[in-house]
Amino acid sequence: MDTREEMKDKGHVIMKKLEDNCLLEKCSNHLRWTCVKMHDAVRDMALSITNVNSRCMIQAGKQSKKLLKKDGWMADVEKVSLMRNSISRILKDGSSPQHQLLKTLLLQDNPIEKIPNSFFANMPSLSVLNLSRTKIERLPNSISKLENLTTLLLDGCQALRYLPCLSKLQGLKKLNLCQTKIEKAPEGMDMLINLRYLDLYVVTLKEIPIGLLLKLSRLQHLRFDEDNEKTSLRA
Repeated sequence: MDTREEMKDKGHVIMKKLEDNCLLEKCSNHLRWTCVKMHDAVRDMALSITNVNSRCMIQAGKQSKKLLKKDGWMADVEKVSLMRNSISRILKDGSSPQHQLLKTLLLQDNPIEKIPNSFFANMPSLSVLNLSRTKIERLPNSISKLENLTTLLLDGCQALRYLPCLSKLQGLKKLNLCQTKIEKAPEGMDMLINLRYLDLYVVTLKEIPIGLLLKLSRLQHLRFDEDNEKTSLRA
């Protein structure tokens, strides 16, 4: 069986080949780290192919300032990407879009400040939600209804202080809270029995209950700020 280093080396070789063939190109992310992205021409081709499937809606990087109205979303849409736009508000309070088949919702890199409490109430199939690097201060209570959610990405949400109870999200496998402003582990996290990846690199975090970590028996990746003197492991 390959070691992690061998697998990493193989991955670098594959990435280099893709770069050499102009399928990927080097760029910098929001932290100015060197990374790679899909070449624009390849991306355009991929989007044109994807758009043939009426169940995908991709409006990434369009500088849109408003989320599409409820009736602007296709009824049977499964994947929606609105990342890297200028959306600051999602619909109106009390709005609850009806998207029974929606599985992926990508809203990262938008200046979103508030999400209505009922926004996720009628998205029972949602499995991937990315709200990274938005300006939200709290997640709406309807997040607790997403029982099929497997991935919740909130890294870089530097104003985020509150998460509702997560006890019903027992299908969750990846949770990223890096660089948020939470002070304690979210309520109900001990019920996330399928969690594999947990990023708690949070400078404001005051404690990580040891009992919590013992209950996350399938956890493979854990990160927290070892240099944060305020953080303690508590039984």
